[in-house]
Amino acid sequence: MDILNAIDRFEDSKRKIKVSADQLRPGLSLVGNASLGSTEPPDYTDFDPDEIRYSAGLELDLPIDRLRERNDYRATLVSFESQLRSLSLTLDRFKQRIDGGLRTIEEARLNILSQQAQLAVENRRVDVNTILLEAGRNEIRDLREAQDALISAQNALTSSIVDYLQARMQLLLDVGVLETGDDKFWLRDPLATLLTDTQRGRSPLEMPRDSLIAPDQFLEPIQ
Repeated sequence: MDILNAIDRFEDSKRKIKVSADQLRPGLSLVGNASLGSTEPPDYTDFDPDEIRYSAGLELDLPIDRLRERNDYRATLVSFESQLRSLSLTLDRFKQRIDGGLRTIEEARLNILSQQAQLAVENRRVDVNTILLEAGRNEIRDLREAQDALISAQNALTSSIVDYLQARMQLLLDVGVLETGDDKFWLRDPLATLLTDTQRGRSPLEMPRDSLIAPDQFLEPIQ
């Protein structure tokens, strides 16, 4: 909507230039006048056309002294240049936001993969410390530390998934294709129907392993 509003303001400034320029053109008008003079009460039943006085002519308006109109025209030109710069800045700003959103999504995707790998390491660490504790070759403190590290890894993975979905929603909002009317809209790819096969590459909205994780599954154990 911000882009559409900026385009509308730009189009309005162009229309104002045309209106102001039209005020500087010469004008030619047809003027006329008619009157009927009488010293006595008029008798409408005895109407005499010869008593009518009328005149007609042309009125030429040359653009010689139109200081106010010229000032208005210059003001519309200044406003047009301002709106043109504003539109360019708006488009550049949104392009930067979209490019930044794509980079943020890719960063969040790699972070999820990293946290998944870290979670697998912490799971193995807990398993190893459990076996060592049962064999009497380890202390309970080492197992507790491994379990705490596992919880931290689970929390970090959940946080990275939340960051990814937040970046995804922001990108869809910036592009202007976010549709919230459908059920589980956060799992849908609204760009799927907007791209042809020749335009389509790897979707920037896909989750690692080509699947999206619903928010109600964030706290479920990840295998």
